[in-house]
Amino acid sequence: MMEFDHRIDTEEVARIKGAIGSDILSSALDHAATETITKDG
Repeated sequence: MMEFDHRIDTEEVARIKGAIGSDILSSALDHAATETITKDG
């Protein structure tokens, strides 16, 4: 489980570093939606 989480973390960091403008916004919105679903469910 920790390996999986770390793998996603690394991908997120790389994506954020390489993202520009709307990509960052989209990623942030996606993250917020995921958190909402997690809290709700």
